[in-house]
Parts: sequence; structure tokens; C-alpha cells
Amino acid sequence: METFRKQGAKKLYLGLMPACNIEDNSRSEFKYSFFTMRLFRWTYNSAITNRFYGFRSLSFHKRRYRAPTRKVYMATKSRFPIKELFFAGRMIGVI
Repeated sequence: METFRKQGAKKLYLGLMPACNIEDNSRSEFKYSFFTMRLFRWTYNSAITNRFYGFRSLSFHKRRYRAPTRKVYMATKSRFPIKELFFAGRMIGVI
């Protein structure tokens, strides 16, 4: 971080943390997909997916350097939103 400061960087963007801090919203007023929640949790915890995108390492570094975070929600009409998740993964560079 010191190197970036010396080069004049005012902000350091650490990247997106998809699948981090997935909460159990079963008591929420909104419907949620158990399948999607489990898929996100598996993605975050899987050694396979962390090889090509550092879900857990990004999360660790953002917590360590106290980077600001904000929640992002996904809404879909599909019960099993495989297609939507695939396109979202492509948009953020995971796939």
C-alpha cells in the first residue's frame, strides 16, 4: 500500500467479493432461493472456485484493510437462476 501511496494513488480498489457474507434470509419479508444461497456459499468455500478467482483471499484483504463494503442483492423470477448467475459471473470477470 505504501508503494501505491508513493505513486500518488488516493484509493486502492481491492475488487469484488461475490458470494461473501451470504445471509440466511429465511425470516425475511422477501422470498429467497435456498438453491442460490447454497450455490453462493459453496462457491465462496470451495477450493476449486478459489483457484480461478480469490473469493476468500479478497474477502480477507478487504476485512484486514477495512475497505468499505456494501451489500448487493440479486432479484430474478427464476427458481433456479443458473443462466442469470452465469451472466453475472461473466460480467464481474469470475467466468
